[in-house]
Amino acid sequence: MLLHGQQNIDSRLDSLQKEQQKNRQELEDGLMGIMRELKHHIAGKSMEHSDDLDKLKQRQERLYNEFNVLFLRLDEMEHLVSNLLHETKDGAAVERVQEQKPAEIQEITKSESLQSVLSISSGSCVEGPSSQEKRYRKPSLAFLYSQNVEEAQAAAAAKGQASEVIHL
Repeated sequence: MLLHGQQNIDSRLDSLQKEQQKNRQELEDGLMGIMRELKHHIAGKSMEHSDDLDKLKQRQERLYNEFNVLFLRLDEMEHLVSNLLHETKDGAAVERVQEQKPAEIQEITKSESLQSVLSISSGSCVEGPSSQEKRYRKPSLAFLYSQNVEEAQAAAAAKGQASEVIHL
């Protein structure tokens, strides 16, 4: 009887060990499946992010190119305006002064007795996307055109009069 009880206990232990081994194998297989799914998901997301990054780099390159073209055109316009001002004026009213830092555009409020327009083209720093080199555009001219309200009405009749130019 004791021997028979021992055999029953041994067979029960064997079946429990087999069941435990089977459960362990199923758990490992399930974890491996989850790991494969996560790897595929991560690889897919990585490809999406690299595609998005490539698109952003292309947009950034295009914007840098457009800014460089704008800066070139702005320099050309400033040169043409400067030439035009020198041809039409005495030349002493306009001076070109270099600044060490880019200018800021500041809004001037309209007072009761003065009409003012501030014209500033400011310099800026552009960093290239590929070479990470910095290209600087020099700061340019700033003019304050001002005219009294009474003078503006009188000037409407005589368009040949020049406004007062204050160099900043």
